Amino acid sequence: MAMPAVRGRARRWIARVHRWLGLSLGILAAFVGLTGSISVFQPEIDRLLNPALHYAAPAEPVPIEQVVKSAIAAHPGGAPQFVNLRLPREAGRSASVLLKDRFGPGSQPFHEVFVDPGSGRVLGDRRPEDSVAGILVALHSHLLVGGHSWGETLVGFVGVALLLFCVSGLYMWWPRRGGWRTALRVRRGEGGYRLGYDLHRTTGALLAVPLLAAGLTGIVLVFPSYVRPPLRAVIDAPPPPRAPRSDPAEGRSPITVDQALAVARAAVPDARPTAVQIPQGAATGTIQVRLRRADDRRQHYADGGAVVHVDRYSAGVHAVRRVEERPVGGRLLHEWIFPTHTGEIAALAGRILMCVAGLAPSLLLGTGLYLWLRRRRARRARREGRAAAPA
Repeated sequence: MAMPAVRGRARRWIARVHRWLGLSLGILAAFVGLTGSISVFQPEIDRLLNPALHYAAPAEPVPIEQVVKSAIAAHPGGAPQFVNLRLPREAGRSASVLLKDRFGPGSQPFHEVFVDPGSGRVLGDRRPEDSVAGILVALHSHLLVGGHSWGETLVGFVGVALLLFCVSGLYMWWPRRGGWRTALRVRRGEGGYRLGYDLHRTTGALLAVPLLAAGLTGIVLVFPSYVRPPLRAVIDAPPPPRAPRSDPAEGRSPITVDQALAVARAAVPDARPTAVQIPQGAATGTIQVRLRRADDRRQHYADGGAVVHVDRYSAGVHAVRRVEERPVGGRLLHEWIFPTHTGEIAALAGRILMCVAGLAPSLLLGTGLYLWLRRRRARRARREGRAAAPA
């Protein structure tokens, strides 16, 4: 008889934790979930709202070097130190160039320039966080307060609360022996309270796994310096290798972006280039060309799972690195965290699942509040009935 009593007390305490976490952080969790749900489809939303930036008339492309020079000339902060080019994925799409003056205190935000690849003409430029899609991502990741701020920390603690929600909810939902047939049943026609109760527990049970994945990966993204060291102690997760350096031989000029692309295509002939990171000024970094193979279906690697490091001066290949060649632990900790958070690791189906999971906290908050208020009303009615009984 002792064990059932202990389990009953444990269940009551877990129910209290679950209830009061929901009442205190439910609104914030619902907000973070809603903005995250919409942010899953950020690229599609941005293209829908800004067609003039993302689309251009199909035409014979100009040299990529001209595209990069047009973007650098449009940078409002002068000569940038960081230049990352994303090539058009299909005909009729623009090329986008992400630029930054420098990194560190006092640096300016990233600037994005869209260029017509057929003419080299600038179609427009902006700060990414000023777009509607960028604002949604900022709301989700740091409540529009700024990265590395109290807003980002608060969002990280929402991830911790989400883990507690899921674990406590699963504990209370877990059916006893023989109860699996009715564990996911939603009964209608038995009153609003029963319907709300079944919707609450069934939604939480069905979406517990993607919600746990979103919470865990969100914690790693917000608190990497706290989470990654203990994980490295448990799994074989070496950090990504350092990028090689170019050799600036005396009197040698930097090669063009088009030359670097030709070298990368020859190094990985079964893939197409999708993005190029280009060092600027007197930097000795390599030109990093990312390529995507035809059999790479995962959305996370839409920019490519292979990277070719091309010497900026000699056009020699320093390294060809493929994602699948890294240890599984390293990919788990450094490659899979963000695409798991967004669902991109499972292509479109994963993104849809994460979008639905992002809506779940709002439904759980609504049904949970309804159940709590109904119980309060019932308890108040019972107290008033007992108080009136002697009279």
